Amino acid sequence: MTNGRNFRELTLSQFRVGKFACVGLDSDIKKVRKVVTRTTDAAAQLHFNKMIIESTCDVAGFYKLNSAFYESIKGGFEVMKKTAGYINSIDPTIVVGADAKRGDIGNTNDGYVVALFDYCGFDFVTVAPYMGIGSLQPFLDRQDKGIIVVCLTSNDEADEFQGLYTFKFDPADKPDSITLEDWYREICSSARPLYERVAYNVAHNWNANNNCGLVVGANRPEKGKAVREIAGDNMIILSPAVGAQTKDQLMEDVITQAFLSIGNSEFRNVIFNNSRAIIFASDDPKKFAAAAGQKAQEMHQVIVSVRGKLLTTKQGGVGC
Repeated sequence: MTNGRNFRELTLSQFRVGKFACVGLDSDIKKVRKVVTRTTDAAAQLHFNKMIIESTCDVAGFYKLNSAFYESIKGGFEVMKKTAGYINSIDPTIVVGADAKRGDIGNTNDGYVVALFDYCGFDFVTVAPYMGIGSLQPFLDRQDKGIIVVCLTSNDEADEFQGLYTFKFDPADKPDSITLEDWYREICSSARPLYERVAYNVAHNWNANNNCGLVVGANRPEKGKAVREIAGDNMIILSPAVGAQTKDQLMEDVITQAFLSIGNSEFRNVIFNNSRAIIFASDDPKKFAAAAGQKAQEMHQVIVSVRGKLLTTKQGGVGC
């Protein structure tokens, strides 16, 4: 089933016009209630989203709704659907996604695919790779949609599993024909952290429909560079942590390091997500939307400026 929208085409068109900013609509109802008063939580959440969208849509090429903040309230799933529809009605070129991190067995994911893509109308969804390609096949089969696989996340605890070293084979299964010394070399040469395995499998085994992407935190530039090298120039990377998680750093520095590590050769193919620092920039009921718009504008301008400088430097001082 398709609605005529294609995630990759829409995304690349946003990059071409210089839009890389994604506003994360993590509309926590506890915070929403401070600025919006409505008879129900769902009505308040939807009104809040509309006001944020109206104030940011001139610079945002992307919106991402974290499903947890909607599934936790009565009528929240309808809010997701109506929010996606509202964005489409304002500007159908804007890309809208669900940060749902789904990753159950295949027939369960059939239901998630229908709910998120067909019912809500999202252009992309984040998924968890832990159960393997078979479990995610219902998502991967949707050629028109973006399947953004969790790879290298921005949270402090990410390395508990993502950083563990893995092997292509069981080190205990040494063939009789190989010496212990040579076997040790084989083991060492095959060792890779789990996030690199995920990047490789997604790029080389899962991306038959050219609709896959990866989640790589903007605050992980030292490791993100390896992910980009493995994934190649064409892979789209969704990069969170431009905002609250890096509030002690200059945004210009965060964006610069992210472009240098996970940007492709043209400093493209990165969607920079900022959630709380934009949508909850103010808790003043009369000013919160304008404050969000200002923060989104600032982020957009930083991205444009940084990318321009990087391209100029790469081209030997010639402007672009």
